[in-house]
Amino acid sequence: MTGNHIVGLDIGGANIKAAHLDGVTVSQPFPLWKEPDQLPFVLSEILNSLPPVDRLAVTMTGELADCYETKWEGVSSILDAVEIAAEGRQVDVWQTGGEFVDAEFAVEFPLLVAAANWHALATWVGQTNPSKQALLIDIGSTTTDLIPIENGLPATIGLTDVERLRSGELVYAGVRRTPVMALAQEVPMGDGLIPLAAEQFATTYDLYLLSGDLPESKQETDTANGKPATKAAAQDRLCRMLCCDRTEFPTEQLDSMAAWLREQHLQRMQKALQQILNRCDKPISSVYLSGEGCFLADRLISAFPELKNAERLWLDQLFTPALSTAACAYAVAQLAASHG
Repeated sequence: MTGNHIVGLDIGGANIKAAHLDGVTVSQPFPLWKEPDQLPFVLSEILNSLPPVDRLAVTMTGELADCYETKWEGVSSILDAVEIAAEGRQVDVWQTGGEFVDAEFAVEFPLLVAAANWHALATWVGQTNPSKQALLIDIGSTTTDLIPIENGLPATIGLTDVERLRSGELVYAGVRRTPVMALAQEVPMGDGLIPLAAEQFATTYDLYLLSGDLPESKQETDTANGKPATKAAAQDRLCRMLCCDRTEFPTEQLDSMAAWLREQHLQRMQKALQQILNRCDKPISSVYLSGEGCFLADRLISAFPELKNAERLWLDQLFTPALSTAACAYAVAQLAASHG
């Protein structure tokens, strides 16, 4: 087997991310809940677009998609799709127990495999500086992981999603797919408050398009209404949250509304991070920032005086922005290489 011909796959419910040890990545939207039967074909296309692959290292969060009745069904179905796409190549699956198992064994213990991508990333990051007391903040399109690392290993209270939600280690909010209505039920406007429509008219993608944190793209249409990811279209989508259109609301007020909603998003993550810092009995010396929401992670830690002197390490600067976006996939590929 050729040592570097390993690809990591991070299979989510809305996105599939792949990272080859050569550094080539693919981050592709895929609504798993809508067309789970297409997963083997999509995976095959992704693998065919990469340099030669002898071995697949797999982690996932897609088992939570509501096309599956249980996590066991989700894990089993996703791994069946991986095996088809692998075409006989070796498949290794990461567990939160900190080891790889084959697909057959993984299905026997689905809760150790389900949503294990954060664990792979934290384990790999921890191995780079095993003596440090560290914190990993990974902000993606859909969720945020806040992972303390001690002696080179993840030091979380929770291993499953429900445990991690309770502990603050998982915040179900990201910088693209989170509906605006999940951040607030009403927004300040003039001298009062205006309730927001309980519809997915707009998402956090629109908020960060308007702030300039995420770039505009007329070709990108993975938005709430399928229209381009431009500032003008983002303003239109935000107008819908107020049950109006652009002719009824001044642009300045929409910008103020977006800024206020961004602050609600930040405060939600601050609350979760405070939970974690309250449990840390040693000073954190390093903070690793990854995911396409790195910009928000930087603002998040700036709100905590106890992190003021911590070294900040941006994965998109240590590697590339593409590798940072597909960090969990790259991490699981690196772990596979080191495990032999």
